[in-house]
Amino acid sequence: MEGQNLKIVEQARDEIIKLLADKRHEHSLYMQRCKGITASIKDWKDKAKEAGAPRVAFNGLLKFIALNNKIDALTQDMDQADAEACDFLIERLGAFADTELGEAAVRAAGAPRKTKAAKPRKTKGKVAGEGVSGDVLAKLIDDTPTAEEADVRPAFLRDKETAAVAH
Repeated sequence: MEGQNLKIVEQARDEIIKLLADKRHEHSLYMQRCKGITASIKDWKDKAKEAGAPRVAFNGLLKFIALNNKIDALTQDMDQADAEACDFLIERLGAFADTELGEAAVRAAGAPRKTKAAKPRKTKGKVAGEGVSGDVLAKLIDDTPTAEEADVRPAFLRDKETAAVAH
C-alpha cells in the first residue's frame, strides 16, 4: 500500500479504535444501569428458593418462559399466510420427529434428542438418601445406545469374523 491508500487505512484504523472505545464506554454505562435490575432478579430468585422452589427448577421455568416468548415473537412479524405455513410445517415435521426415523434425523442434524422425561444427570456426591454415587446411578439409568446398538449396519458387516465364516 502506498500514498493515498495507506492514509485511508490509517484513518480507518484510528476511527475504529475511537469507536471501539466509545462502545466500551456505552457498554459500561449500560451495565451500570442493569446492575440494580440484576440485583433485584437475584433477590426474587432467593425469595423463591426460600419459599421452597428448587433453584434449578425455577431457573428452568424462567428459561422456558423466555424461550416461549421468543417462539411467539417469531410468528408475530409474519403475515397470516406465512404464519399458517409455519404452523403447518411445525405440525407435520413435529409429528415426524416423534418417529424413530425422525428422531434419528433430528440427532443427525445435531438437535437434542426429544424425550418424554428428563434424562438423569450426573450429580456431585451422593444422590439424596440413596448412598449411591450420582455417576453410578446415571450409568444404571442411562439409555444411551451401546456401540453395537448405535451401529445400524447388518451384523455380517459389523462382525468381520462372522462374515468370513459365513462365506
